[in-house]
Amino acid sequence: MKFHQQFLYPRFNMFPFDPVCREIVLALHERDWEVPGVNVQFLSFGSMRGWLKLWEMRTLNCLLRFSRQGSAAVGEIVTPFGHLIVDDPSRVFFYKYVGRDWRNHRKDFLYRVKIWSRELERPRTYLMYVGKGQYPTFLNHTNFRGKEYDRSNAPEEPERFETQEVMDDFREYLEGLLLWIKRVSPSK
Repeated sequence: MKFHQQFLYPRFNMFPFDPVCREIVLALHERDWEVPGVNVQFLSFGSMRGWLKLWEMRTLNCLLRFSRQGSAAVGEIVTPFGHLIVDDPSRVFFYKYVGRDWRNHRKDFLYRVKIWSRELERPRTYLMYVGKGQYPTFLNHTNFRGKEYDRSNAPEEPERFETQEVMDDFREYLEGLLLWIKRVSPSK
């Protein structure tokens, strides 16, 4: 695939998974964006739409959105264990998947906006955790004023997570995804 615009690669190293996301973009580009089981979407922007960046990468069980404000860096990662949203180090949201039927929940969890699930009477498939402050140490559970599901029905779920551990879990998942992308034969 040839581009007439300049391509913008992710360059930030703000979070532990940023270098892996850059490697994923490079690996996809090396394969001319044609990898079986991977769908990509691009976004053109800038003066006269002269720049292009990868906007979204989807696989059966993963979604990456390169939506971090003012850059080509990843802003959302959705996997079978959770959904992480980062825009800057002071705004971190983690939605831990707690459903019991991934096969039936997969599409909703990957693609639906996670907002007010309890109030809208959607199935309980995630718990919401939020980090506050610059580089928060912890992501604390919240039910967002009763609009989200609470931990009360799931006492086995932690009240909080260490932010670094969550970031490392996503990095490790993405490292496996990168290896898979590099191993799979390009589409013809």
